[in-house]
Amino acid sequence: SSSSSSSSSSSSSAIWTVNSVAEPRVSPSSPASAAPGGKAPLGTARVGDDGDFVDLGFGDGSSFRFHSLWLRDACRDPDCVVKSAGERILTATPVGPSYCAPDKVKAVDATVDPNDHTLTVKWCDPEEKSLKESVFQGSFLRAYADVVAQPLAKEEATRFNSGSMEWLEPYTGFPEAKAPRKDEMRHWKGVDPGFEHFDYSQVLSEAPVNLKLAKALMRDGVAMIDNVPDAEDAEVLRHFTYEALGGLQKDPAREEPNWKIQKRENAKSISYDHDKGLNLHTDQSIPPHGEPGLLLSMHYVEGTGANTLVDAFAAAEELRRTDPEGFELLATYGYDAERDFIASRVDSAQQHTKRLLVTRKNKIFQTDADGNLKRVMYNEVFRTPLTLPYDVFPKWYKAFNKYVDMIHSDEWRVVQPMQKGQILLMHNWRVMHGRKARSASPTRTVVGGTITREAFYSKSRELVREVEGVDMPH
Repeated sequence: SSSSSSSSSSSSSAIWTVNSVAEPRVSPSSPASAAPGGKAPLGTARVGDDGDFVDLGFGDGSSFRFHSLWLRDACRDPDCVVKSAGERILTATPVGPSYCAPDKVKAVDATVDPNDHTLTVKWCDPEEKSLKESVFQGSFLRAYADVVAQPLAKEEATRFNSGSMEWLEPYTGFPEAKAPRKDEMRHWKGVDPGFEHFDYSQVLSEAPVNLKLAKALMRDGVAMIDNVPDAEDAEVLRHFTYEALGGLQKDPAREEPNWKIQKRENAKSISYDHDKGLNLHTDQSIPPHGEPGLLLSMHYVEGTGANTLVDAFAAAEELRRTDPEGFELLATYGYDAERDFIASRVDSAQQHTKRLLVTRKNKIFQTDADGNLKRVMYNEVFRTPLTLPYDVFPKWYKAFNKYVDMIHSDEWRVVQPMQKGQILLMHNWRVMHGRKARSASPTRTVVGGTITREAFYSKSRELVREVEGVDMPH
């Protein structure tokens, strides 16, 4: 394994890409046209005759018309927002019982500073009680322009790459968030996917390497951390995930956020019987908190083993291509499952304090409004009798069995050797994992846990701000 953040080479038979022409997406969390250093190419500003709008020209060839009220409402200056608390100042917000009535918001002047590309808008204030002016970063305005403003000229230049947050758009948590674009992912199958390796200390000490890790996880679905310090328990994993990825998710049935798996003789749960293989699955297929964790982390504290991995998105897209009816069935009808969070951990050495029984009926393939795959959820261990309609059951089960056979075949499944001092990170919405039978050493001890979408998204925004100099909009 590599001790640097450089990517391993991969064989052409192991890597394949879904070719597609995708329409560009820009959301308020994606400042796609931020220039290097976080300074937007903001060049011109003009206030409309009645002060109801402001026209802005950007260096990428685009021009937009913003409502003056939108600009006033979006102001994040200290007179409008308490930055340390992240709260609006209620006497300054242009809605409700404040000093600023929406129908009186008029821009009287707008100027662009050529040095720092900021926009200053001066406001009409007949009563001389409300805000006099607002200052906006050009990158902030360009980030929102495609969503909230009226385009006045066609963009002729390519979007700036520095500061782009398009790779994170699927994980904003917005109800209308789109699935990851196919051309934003590197799909894989076969023997040697060439997962990228990162050095533990480099990730924690160098923000650019940390950001590169975050992007690799969204692109490839898997990343390896090498040279992890020795640990007797999960303290090293907890520290790493907290500093680099946002922290482990709290478990509802124990004090520690992490789980711990060691071999146990005569184990009742297959998770603790290391001699048996463990089928490919996603963690939190029955999430106790409503949404499964976005990332899964596994630290080999002791011993060796081999985990099985599959790009579940890649296999699902192949099913869609070869059996579109089967794909649609798995995306339309959920399967029944139930988990007792105490009983399923009967062999654990950890203390579990709270009984929790959760029943779910999740679709294996979960898609966005356009039918694109955004999440896969499946674990055979917890599946219960199906409550599918009589006429649907045989067709659904045929597609279900076909997909499960696919992901467990040598064509799709990857065996990833693991050893003490390594952390395996996975995109839990896209990659299924399991355990190869009879591959674990007697001393194999693994600690792990999930990382929520919110935690990862927040940390990634922080890294983009620090590394690429982009002041991310709210």
